[in-house]
Amino acid sequence: MHDAFPTLSPMALRHRLQGEPTLTLLDVRSPAEYRSGHIPGARLAPLDELAGSKLAALTDGAGLRADNPLYLTCHAGLRATQAAQVLDRAGLKHLMLVQGGTQAWQNAGLPMQRHGSEPSLPRQPQIAPGALPARA
Repeated sequence: MHDAFPTLSPMALRHRLQGEPTLTLLDVRSPAEYRSGHIPGARLAPLDELAGSKLAALTDGAGLRADNPLYLTCHAGLRATQAAQVLDRAGLKHLMLVQGGTQAWQNAGLPMQRHGSEPSLPRQPQIAPGALPARA
């Protein structure tokens, strides 16, 4: 088992994605976090589902093999490291972490892909009062 996994910067990942658009990038955040914004091309694989039969289905369905590089991201890096530990124990050895996660990607001004129209939590209180009908 690794003590530390190799990392690459968001810009380095962007260059790799441009040169190899089929590389496997897993986003291990929750489905709601993923829908709110993720790195284009990232596939959702929540950390809490990376075990047992769900891990087998993920690796079989994604065509992941021990010799294929696998890139991991989360919000800022902690869950991606935890996912790398789980995947390393499962026999996947070429694991790369996105340095600073999706937050660093976004802070670098790189494009985000979004699904749905859920407002962020800080924005919800601003929206809710205006959504109520006016009193007569």
